[in-house]
Amino acid sequence: MPEGMGKVTISFEMTLDGVFDQMEHWFDIEDPELVRHSDELVFGADAVLLGHKRYEFFREYSPA
Repeated sequence: MPEGMGKVTISFEMTLDGVFDQMEHWFDIEDPELVRHSDELVFGADAVLLGHKRYEFFREYSPA
């Protein structure tokens, strides 16, 4: 990769029918491996692009 050029990483979550329901039953959100993976994606990025609903969710935790 050329020097100074950022890397683009896409993390996309969607169900087959496009509807998210009862996400608390999908997986253990406190699983250390999942937390580590999510942290690497978010904190390893130069920038993060969020949709409106995800932005509103994260804004509660980081009101910068």
